[in-house]
Amino acid sequence: MNRVNGAEKGNAKAPKEKKSRLLLVLLAVILVLASALVFYLLRGRQLNAELLEKQPVVIMSQPQEFTVNLADEGRSRYLRATIVLAYDNKRLTRELNRKEPEIRDLIIGILRSKKAGELSTAEGIDDVRRQIRAELEERLLSGSLKEVYFTQFLMQ
Repeated sequence: MNRVNGAEKGNAKAPKEKKSRLLLVLLAVILVLASALVFYLLRGRQLNAELLEKQPVVIMSQPQEFTVNLADEGRSRYLRATIVLAYDNKRLTRELNRKEPEIRDLIIGILRSKKAGELSTAEGIDDVRRQIRAELEERLLSGSLKEVYFTQFLMQ
């Protein structure tokens, strides 16, 4: 009977050893996964911070409203538009403020030269946007414009 009892004791130790090994492996896997998760989260925050630092800050000018007669013959048509200029150089703010009368005159001239038919399509509006940007960039010394936005555009 000793042999049987001895064999049972050996078998009793085997499941405990298997359980402890399984528990140890499971604990190691959980530790590795937790470490990977912490690394991923910390690295992600660092990458986000680096991306935010690299992105240029876009500055928006104060909205400027323009009401002009259009160049249509025979009919009196007018355009009311509000324009915002986007740029990324703080020095350009001072230049834009200093040259406001010149800039307004330039934009009014561009808008007055258009006919309602030219401004009735998305392509026509994009052309005006590009023309305003190009004409202004020729006159600006402190930086360049990133975009010209129409926040209101009404033709009658």
